[in-house]
Amino acid sequence: MANLYFLFMLILQLIPIVSSLDPFSTLIPLLVVVILKALKDLNDDIKRHLNDYYLNSQPVKILNGTVLEDRKWRNISVGNVVLLKNNDCVPADMLILTTSEPNGLCFIDTAELDGETNLKSRQAVTDLNQIFEDNSPSKNFDHINSEISELNFDIGCEIPNQFLNQFVGTLKMDNGNEISLENNNILLRGCRIRNTQWCYGIVIFAGRDTKIMKNRGVSGFKQTHVSRCVNEITI
Repeated sequence: MANLYFLFMLILQLIPIVSSLDPFSTLIPLLVVVILKALKDLNDDIKRHLNDYYLNSQPVKILNGTVLEDRKWRNISVGNVVLLKNNDCVPADMLILTTSEPNGLCFIDTAELDGETNLKSRQAVTDLNQIFEDNSPSKNFDHINSEISELNFDIGCEIPNQFLNQFVGTLKMDNGNEISLENNNILLRGCRIRNTQWCYGIVIFAGRDTKIMKNRGVSGFKQTHVSRCVNEITI
């Protein structure tokens, strides 16, 4: 608002009948303020885009048939099977298929999602994990990759939303069995794998559809306390 006021005063000074003052006395300070503000905003935008580029360029292991391939976060799609290892950051919202731990347990750090530093546990769908426990007791990657490639099931779930502690879905096996899915079976983008050697998951939401992205919303206009005071005094 203060800049608009000075712009209005500048326009008045350009009219000879209204003012005899040199318009440059207002123009130069106004231009300096506007240019400095534009440079600051440009610097912030560049940093944000670089951070996004770095984040989306991180490598991840994707199962293609029975072979694990390296891809970047930005190339992840719904339905991809992802292999995560200890301390890896989860790149998308995923349903846990199986893990290195007994009963398909997986421990995660959700500090980037909700600020909580205590570890939380998640668990693979019991019926799915049992398939790997029975057929790949040694938990060899090659055996697990082969088992996953032969799985046939459908996942139905809620539409993308911002609720971090809520998930409703069903998993329909090829034998007709339907299994209820809940938040305990899901890994959300932004959480980090802890105290778990490895974990396989299938992507259910990616990119802008993930819960962490839904929580970002539209950034509002921010003003410092000093700027608000200057505007009030000027007006």
